[in-house]
Amino acid sequence: MEQSFIERNEKKIKVFLNIIQWVFLAGLVVFVFYGIRIGIFTSEEKLTNWISGFGIWAPLILTLYTALQVFIPMLPGGSVLVISPILFGPIRGFLFSYTGIILGSVIAFWIAKRYGPLIMSYILNEKNQKYFDQIMNSRNFARTFALMILLPGPPDDYITYLAGSTNMSFGTFISIILPCKVPLLLVYSYGISSVFKLILQLAG
Repeated sequence: MEQSFIERNEKKIKVFLNIIQWVFLAGLVVFVFYGIRIGIFTSEEKLTNWISGFGIWAPLILTLYTALQVFIPMLPGGSVLVISPILFGPIRGFLFSYTGIILGSVIAFWIAKRYGPLIMSYILNEKNQKYFDQIMNSRNFARTFALMILLPGPPDDYITYLAGSTNMSFGTFISIILPCKVPLLLVYSYGISSVFKLILQLAG
């Protein structure tokens, strides 16, 4: 029986995928150094100007940056959720933020599934490791995970990596992350947008 194209070229495909991963990683490193140099990670104003400077591509850049700050937990993420409704209004701002967060969460989950303990040892200090070990060992981790994603306060990016390092399936993960990300993002989008409009009215 004749081999399929994938079977015949399995080694070449693996090499190609590895090259893509390394190119992507190199691009991330370059972007992080670039972001540090121009100050977009420490100044909300600079981040806003940088995103809006892309014109018609600004929504795409904002969505990609939102995804990036999920699977690179060291990057500040709160600012971009504030900026999104200000630049694009509550509805579009919500959609761009939601898309970015879901995309970043899926990538973080996949990374944790593939590299697991190695990733967790790098992104967690000893104190946080003990805290997350308690969460992981809870009686119903899926329910605990859902509550932590739903409620404000817990670091969602670290929790997503934690979920990926457990035996949680992708189906369970996505069924939790899709609805549980909505309420807080709606608060950000409509709350921030309303406050911004009020400030403009008072200033006018």
